[in-house]
Amino acid sequence: MTSHPNIHQFLGLSIQDNGRKSIALISPWRSHGNLLSYVRENRSSNRPDLLAQVGIGLLYLHSVGIIHGDLKCSNILVNNAGNPQLSDFGLSTVEPFQTTVSGSASLSGGNPRWLAPELMLPYLFGMSGRSTRESDIYAFGMTALEV
Repeated sequence: MTSHPNIHQFLGLSIQDNGRKSIALISPWRSHGNLLSYVRENRSSNRPDLLAQVGIGLLYLHSVGIIHGDLKCSNILVNNAGNPQLSDFGLSTVEPFQTTVSGSASLSGGNPRWLAPELMLPYLFGMSGRSTRESDIYAFGMTALEV
């Protein structure tokens, strides 16, 4: 199993028997919360460095063929050392399969504020409506504005 300092660690799964048998992902708790809450509470934090680390994490994902698909501050947790870690891979796809981590092919979801125009209006751009490396980069730019 590979790991990266800017990717939130996945430890395992738990089956919850709440009448519907749901699955829960297990990962370490991050007391600093997400990136936006962290920079609000730590006004003197080095925002360019935090964003560079997010970019490095995104570059790593892309290098192993993973498209995040839902990048934004609320999906970036900050560890105890103050380093951002990409999380929430529920809308991620794996190249070249273009299926979500849940296994089904899907069009991009996520919040329109962070979606590239070609994901919101794919018919205008002659696109498939699926997340791409380029749409992740657009979301990264919106995340930088958010920070």
